[in-house]
Amino acid sequence: MSKLPGYGQARFRDHGPNYEDSSDMEPASLPLFAKQSEVPRLPVPPLDHTMEVFLRSARPHASDSEWEELQRKVRDFVKGAGPELQKRLEQRKAELPNTSWFIKDWNDLAYLSYRDSVVWNVSYYLQFQDELADAMRSPTRRAARFLAHALTFRHEVVNGTLAPDMNKDKPMSNTQYKYMFNACRMPGEGMDFVRTYAPDLHRHIAVVRKNRFFTFDVLDEAGNPLSVDAIHAQLDRVVREADRLGSDPHPVGVLTSDDRDVWLAGRRLLTESLTPDQCRQNKLALERIESSILAVCLDDSAPTTREEIGRALLNGDGRNRFWDKSIQLVFFDNGRGGYIGEHAMMDGTTTTRMVNFCLDRLFEDDAVRAGATYPA
Repeated sequence: MSKLPGYGQARFRDHGPNYEDSSDMEPASLPLFAKQSEVPRLPVPPLDHTMEVFLRSARPHASDSEWEELQRKVRDFVKGAGPELQKRLEQRKAELPNTSWFIKDWNDLAYLSYRDSVVWNVSYYLQFQDELADAMRSPTRRAARFLAHALTFRHEVVNGTLAPDMNKDKPMSNTQYKYMFNACRMPGEGMDFVRTYAPDLHRHIAVVRKNRFFTFDVLDEAGNPLSVDAIHAQLDRVVREADRLGSDPHPVGVLTSDDRDVWLAGRRLLTESLTPDQCRQNKLALERIESSILAVCLDDSAPTTREEIGRALLNGDGRNRFWDKSIQLVFFDNGRGGYIGEHAMMDGTTTTRMVNFCLDRLFEDDAVRAGATYPA
């Protein structure tokens, strides 16, 4: 049984597009969520202002004749359906005093109901700055160091002790942090959903090498993180075993890069349409990946230019990934690395804070500054 708010006897929880439905996971007694009630409401801009901004944005894309036609349609809209639609937006805001009038539709239409591949269209990446050459000689060591700092950040998120995001003296919403770790997008009929697993019950990460998935615990039973050395040793074992076996000719992770309805059908095939024993094993394997703290992708390629690294992070060949995971950390054989984020329910402001938290501490490493081969 989880001791964290919102889970109770459940091991996981499913989330639709409305943040307010899981507000019970944000107790104001925790510092991270203490200022949620003070977050400024998203205003409904006046209709005239909305039309002015729309026209200004559209002008560079319209020919002179199209521009004249567009202006005419905007005038007709302001005199016709515009005021009634504006009234409905203002009414919706009044009916949602504790959340944004906009966010449910945004999460629905922009992300969860989107049926094309999440690759290119939804997922995004952050490319890590290089360290000194000695610090990057071992990609598994660099991954272990980054992971150690990510686990520190996770501890503060899970326990609610992370300082809330602020815009100078104004609080920002921190609701997205609960979708960061032990989370995964799940394919659904017409609309996907995000599943979060109780963090205090799931202590493992998923590691992908040569299209083969491995998992191991990075926290002990008391919730204390393993040392950098211990994580490094485990990652090295993964690389040795995957390289010994060779690339898996059936890269299951690539299925998550397909059209969402195709992936849903594929997932059902794996978990419902084979023999009972095969379905059971596939369900357990998928859940082990989906419930992991995050995924680490240890690629056997060595891109060097920013363009090559960016392409490998943005899409690559679609393999050696599990695109539905909220966090994928990618490290290449030359030590370079990056972050891939699944965009549903969690924006770049939140994830960039986590990534910068980890990178800042990598570069603060005394051993790195001294040029040691294996910084601790």
